[in-house]
Amino acid sequence: MLISVVVCAYNEEKGIAECINAIKKQSLAGGDYEILVVDNASTDKTAEIARSLGARVVSEPHKGIAHARERGSEEAKGEIIVFTDADTKVPDNWLTTIAGAFKKDEKLVGFGGTYKITTGTFLSRLVMNSTMYPLYLLGKIITGGWVLIGPNMAYRKWAFDKTGGYDTSLSQGEDIDISQKLQKLGKVKLVNNFYVYQTGRRFEKGLIPGLRSYGISWPMKVFFHKDTTKKLQDFR
Repeated sequence: MLISVVVCAYNEEKGIAECINAIKKQSLAGGDYEILVVDNASTDKTAEIARSLGARVVSEPHKGIAHARERGSEEAKGEIIVFTDADTKVPDNWLTTIAGAFKKDEKLVGFGGTYKITTGTFLSRLVMNSTMYPLYLLGKIITGGWVLIGPNMAYRKWAFDKTGGYDTSLSQGEDIDISQKLQKLGKVKLVNNFYVYQTGRRFEKGLIPGLRSYGISWPMKVFFHKDTTKKLQDFR
């Protein structure tokens, strides 16, 4: 098994089918990847739908995205662990691009791209879809290292095992945290124009309310390695 695609899901019965079906359409040979859904304390039919579509489902009773990513990484059978979110649709060449990047560079331990939101207010879509990569590039220039983005990130299984895993006390920023741990083990790379497509449900009430959900947690974690998310809501 080359790749494990992990989808962390909490009450995602309305969107999980579209997410899984997009993963199943990958141009990468079907035998080279598995689809693993982490049912993170759902109370709806998320797990049932995922199983009906051929995904392997594991349960993580401790609610929280960091708990779910940790469980998914532990359960993954692939050499490469790839994450996307349950409200996200990936392009057909997604896994081919990821596999090619790791094959090309043996020193690469983490790889990913950004995402575009497809719903929410016009201003939210305009700002988020045009500023995400520049913002992450600025972070890389200032700190010297890329951080990855949860719905479009991948890392080598052996590297994850050496990091000691996710900080499960975090309610957000777990992708930044694991990226900073991976940076100590090898090369981490985020590339431009490599997108997945995610709902803008955090921005349905506008740009400012959506950004407020992150507050200052992103710059504090990226630039100062300070965790300010422990009391924030787990958004999924």
